[in-house]
Amino acid sequence: MGVYLAEGGHAVQQLTSSFSGEWGGPAQFLDPTRAFVSHIRGGLGAKETGVDLEFYRLCAGTATGCSVSRTTVITIPGVYPTVVTSIVVFPTRGLP
Repeated sequence: MGVYLAEGGHAVQQLTSSFSGEWGGPAQFLDPTRAFVSHIRGGLGAKETGVDLEFYRLCAGTATGCSVSRTTVITIPGVYPTVVTSIVVFPTRGLP
């Protein structure tokens, strides 16, 4: 599992399905190099749980010296167990 981009007919992993203390949830691509990803923080017995919705700029094969960057858009506090089943993105003007 993870977030992949197709490069030259091959899938190249951009993000893993988990980070330290976080579990990746659904992702929604905005275009070939930008995506929203939900991360579920915490778990059973954790002091803090919730969901971070993050905006990622990914690295296409033509981008030299590129590194994946992420910005947290919103943090939604929650309680264990928290589950995200889908992300829906509506078109809008002025998206970064």
